[in-house]
Parts: sequence; structure tokens; C-alpha cells
Amino acid sequence: MFQALDVAAFRWINSGLSNPVFDVLLPIFNGFRFFIPAVILLGAFLIWKGGYKAKAYLICLIIAISLTDGVVCRGLKKAIGRPRPFSTLENVNLLAGRGLSGSMPSAHAANSAAVMVVTALFYRRRWRLMAGLTATVGVARIYSGVHYPSDVLVGWGLGLLVGWGTVIGAQRIWRILINKLYPSTDQHWPDLLNLSASKVPIQKARLEPNWLRLGQGLILVLLLGRLIYLGSGIIELSEDEAYQWMWSKHPALSYFSKPPMIAYVQWVGRSLWGDREFAVRFFGPICAAGVSWLALMWLAREGKAKSGWLVLLVITATPIFAAGATLMTVDSISVFFWTGTMFAGYQAIRKGSLHWWVGTGVAIALSSLSKQTGLFQFVSFILVFSTWPEARRQLRSAGPWIALVIGLLGLVPVLVWNHQHGWITLEHLQTRAGLDARWEPTLKFFFRLTGEEFGLLNPIFFCGLVLASIRFFRKFSTSTELERFLFWMGAPVFVGYFIYSLRALVQPNWIAPAVLPLLMWMVLVLTRQSDWSRWVNWGKSGLLLGFVAMVLVHDTRLITKTTGLILPARSDPHTRVRGWKTLAGIVESELAIQSTEGKGAFVIADHYGLTSLLTFYIPEAQANVPEKRMVFYPWTEHAENQYFFWQSYQDRIGDTAIYVQQVRKNKLPAPIPQHLARQFESTEELGIRQVRFNDQVIREVQLFACRGLKPVAKW
Repeated sequence: MFQALDVAAFRWINSGLSNPVFDVLLPIFNGFRFFIPAVILLGAFLIWKGGYKAKAYLICLIIAISLTDGVVCRGLKKAIGRPRPFSTLENVNLLAGRGLSGSMPSAHAANSAAVMVVTALFYRRRWRLMAGLTATVGVARIYSGVHYPSDVLVGWGLGLLVGWGTVIGAQRIWRILINKLYPSTDQHWPDLLNLSASKVPIQKARLEPNWLRLGQGLILVLLLGRLIYLGSGIIELSEDEAYQWMWSKHPALSYFSKPPMIAYVQWVGRSLWGDREFAVRFFGPICAAGVSWLALMWLAREGKAKSGWLVLLVITATPIFAAGATLMTVDSISVFFWTGTMFAGYQAIRKGSLHWWVGTGVAIALSSLSKQTGLFQFVSFILVFSTWPEARRQLRSAGPWIALVIGLLGLVPVLVWNHQHGWITLEHLQTRAGLDARWEPTLKFFFRLTGEEFGLLNPIFFCGLVLASIRFFRKFSTSTELERFLFWMGAPVFVGYFIYSLRALVQPNWIAPAVLPLLMWMVLVLTRQSDWSRWVNWGKSGLLLGFVAMVLVHDTRLITKTTGLILPARSDPHTRVRGWKTLAGIVESELAIQSTEGKGAFVIADHYGLTSLLTFYIPEAQANVPEKRMVFYPWTEHAENQYFFWQSYQDRIGDTAIYVQQVRKNKLPAPIPQHLARQFESTEELGIRQVRFNDQVIREVQLFACRGLKPVAKW
């Protein structure tokens, strides 16, 4: 009965009220094309001109929308799984895109209701305007044919609860923490929602918060937020993450392209959480929180807690750091140990303490075990010793030399493994760095790297680094020891790779270890006490730009949801972390078909990343790693990746393989490689399969049936 009433109400609004005027007006509210620009303008206005209450309102608004859209509605849509009206009913007047998510509840209705209640609680006179907007959005969703009335009603209810809970929760937290964060602020702002209750006018109050506690709170909030984001399953694994997950299944002293630390960390994550995406990425946010904590505590020890707070805001709004805080790559671990080495080394120099030097050696050894870039830190310390007299005096003691020996011990596992495997890592790095080709000077790689870093470092902060460099060298004699130390900890990597880009292609993530020390250095140089106010507006611009970009990049579907514009798959950064489960299902289905022919069947993929992803997302393949693998990289005579050193498919004589070959961008489908075809009695092309997301083809693969694996002698 309820379903019948729901459908009847839907028909009345969707068809009964249909007219040309509504067809033009309501889709405007349905898609919210101007929502993102409006939020950006509102955020900019509140940050620049709004008072403390306006900033508190903006924070509560962001939290409420994030909870309703990213947690509550997304989780319920998956759990309930109600189809959209246009999927089950005939003759629906569809005026919006065909959403792939469930119908119950309406996220648009929930978001608008959350905005309404947060606005009403902070600014009571605005509730009528917001109520009208919320009602219009809900009706527009029904009129456009994408939701039932019950979806909208439930969305409104959830939005009201979440919005109210966010503000009330924020108010209670404010009352509990106010004395710790803002000493004596209860005289100025005792009630988050009611400035009139203050005993001293807020405009005249000079509030100086406890910057250390604020920073610690921000680190905790970001850590929890990132873990929740990873647990939501918005993104799937990337190729390198799955590849390194495979490494963790095969413990070794080192690996084809990287030292072993990433595999060990992945092993711990798997031991804690099992073989799932959350386990693979678990230590990404942990490393980011550790890096942030070290930076904050370091500057607080130097009496610069406010600068530490600013550094936290800056790195949070820097795309390359934010990416490393969610995706689990070797850079996440490398940056963590690089930061630990900096912190310990600075304390060792200042205090002349042996245990700090031992800690420095251990940290640099772990950094080298994480990524080869860790060796650059030896260069950084040489430059520090050459320009800092106090540091040079430490060379007369045993501390620095003990640290050097311990640091070099980190190379032993890598050297032993490479000695056993023909120094293959050195050969790979030589090829990757372009050292195997004749040098032909060019600027194309330099300009490409500059453009990539301009975006990944945040355009405002990239310009800030340039300005800080100019100022730093103009007033080098008046710079502090900490500023010079941080500069030498970051500049050799940053400048070195830019110089090397004159010879060969440099990947933008290679400068990752230099990001934190240079951003810390930038904040210290540009915000010296006499110049603090000069850079405030520039800093706010960078933070606003970075935070908006971070929200959109964490879920690019928000662009479509809020503007109605579909981001081309080629330009969507999430394309590389979407569609792998779907592709695995396609391959698994074809594998089942081939298995019915009476022969054993397995999978071969044309790229190490695809091989790893199919292993992870095909349940049977994941369950049998490493004892009985069923997804392989093509056998070759020379090592091309780590799969060369693991057991291949040579013992599956007579079996059938499904060969999965990716169709590259702007390239036509290609025949099966001849060296692979020679390994089987016969091959048959099974056609092209497409993986779609949001009505777009995000990748294509060719499938081949390779029947009758020959003995190795006949290859």
C-alpha cells in the first residue's frame, strides 16, 4: 500500500504537474549548477569579511554536508539498494542524468535540509528563505524523475538530524574545549551560537588560542576523517598499490624497483585488517598524521607554535601531500622517515646528544629502506655542516659518525638482494632515469615538471616558494639557523630534479620528500613577526583554493552532482582508481566459460599493475596468493618487473589462459604479442570489453583465449 501511494505521488508530481515553465526552472534546483561557485564565493566572503561566528558557521556547514552526503546517504543507498524510478517505471519524465547510486534516500534533499538547519541555528532570520529552497530542491528531484517522494522525505529527515546534531555537537565541544584552546575566552565568546552573551565585545577581544592544542586537534580530526574516507570505499586501489600488496605476499630483502619497506608496511596492514582496500591504505593517513605531528611539535619546541599551526593548514591544502595522506605509496613512508630524520638531526645538532644522533641514523636508514631518494639526505647534511658552524663542531664528536654508519646499514638488504639478482634495480633505475640514452638537452621536460608542480604544490604556495627564495637569499645573513636547516633539507631534492629535467622526464612525485621542509621554510620566511600581516590574504587565498580542490578531488562525482557537468574520464584523476572491480568481474565470467571446456584456466595480463589488480579483485585469485596463483604477467627471458622473480605459469601445460590486453588511449586494438602466442597451441580473439562509469567508457580491454599451453622447450 505504501509503495502504491509513493508511486501515485511520484506520478502526480512528475507527470501531473508537468509544464514547460517547470521543465526549465526546476532542473536548475535539481542540478545545483551554481552550487560550487556559490560555496566558493560564500567561503571567500566569510573568511575575509566574516567574523568569528561566520567562520564557525562555515565549518559546521562543511562538516554537516560531508556527513550527510559522504557518510549517511552513501551508506544507506548501498545498504537499501532501492532502484531509481526511471529504472522500474514506464513513461517517466526524466529531466536529469541517470544516477548509478540507489534511490533511497535523496542526498540532494538531505544536503539542502542540513544547510537549512545549520543556517537557521546560526542566523535565525534566514530560516524561511532556506526552508523554501530546501522544499524546492526536494520537489525538483521528484519532478525530474530521479527520486520517489519517500526518498525526499527520508532525505529531509536525515538532513535535519545531521545538521542539528552537527551544530549542537560543535557547541558542546566548544564549551568543553574552550578553556584549553582559548585561555580566558569564556569572557569573550562563551556560546558558539550567541555572541551577545559575551562579557567583552568580540570585536575588541584579542583572542590568542593555544596553537599547539589546536594543531593537535586538527591532526586528530584529519586522521579520523581520512580513515573514514578510506573505509567508505569511494575509490578502489591504484595499480602501484595493488602491485605492492603483491610484494607483501612475497617477503624479500628488496624488490625489482624499490626497497622493501613498503612491502613490510603492507604486511602489517594486512595482518591487522585482512586483504581489503582499507588494509592496503591504512598506514597512509597514519604516516601523514605522524609527519604533521613532528612538524607541529618541532616548531612548538622552537617557540613557534603558531607557525606550526599554519604549516598544518598549508600542507593540508597542498594536493601532493593530501594525495600521499590517502593513497598508500612508497612516498608516504619515505616522507615520514625523511621528516623523522630532519627532526632528530636538528635536535642532535642543537643538543649534541648521542641518543639523538643514534635516532638520526636509524631514521635515515629507514628512509633509505623506503625509497632510494633517502640517500639525498646525506647530501642535505653535508650542506648543513658546511654552512652551520655549530653543526661542524659536532663532527669532532662520535655522534655524526655513528649516525652515518647506522644510516649506511640501511643499504645492506638492498645491496644483498641486488647482488643475488644481477643488480637489476640499478639497471631499472638507469633506464627509468634515462641514463641509458644519449643526452640531448631539451626544455620540454623542465616546463612539463614546472606545470605539474605548480598544480600539485598549490599555485599560491608554489609562488610563495619563489617569493621566499628571493627574500631568503637577499637576507641570508639574517636568516635563522632553523630556516637554513629546513632549506638544505628540501632544496637539494627539489632543485636537483628540476636540473635533471633538462635531460630526461622527471615524475612529479619524485620531489615528495622536499615538500614538507620547503613549506615549513616558506612559512617561517614569509611570516616573520614584522611581516605577518602582509601575507595573510595570500595565505587565505591558497588555503581556500587548496581546500576546495581537496574536497572535489576526494570525490570527483561531486562536480557532476553539484554542477551537472560530467568530468571527462581522461581528465578525471579518479579514473585510475575506478572500474577495477567491474573489469575483474568481466574477466572472471570469461574465465568460468573457458573452465567449462574441461581444461584448467588462468589469467595473463599485459601490465604488472593490471596483473596485481585482477589478483586483488578476483576473489579466488586473491584467496590463493601466493601458494597457487591464477593471474600472471607474461613470461619473458629478461626481468621487466617483480613478477619475473616469482613462480610463473610454466607448470600449467595444456591449460587455457585468458589474456587481458589494455587498449591504450588514442590507439587501435592490437593483436596478441607473438612471443606470447608462441607459448600456446592456438589463440582466439574474444573481442573488446568496456568498463563504464557515469555513462562514460573509462577503459577498454581486449580479451584473447589462449588454448593449450606448450611445454617450455617448445616456446
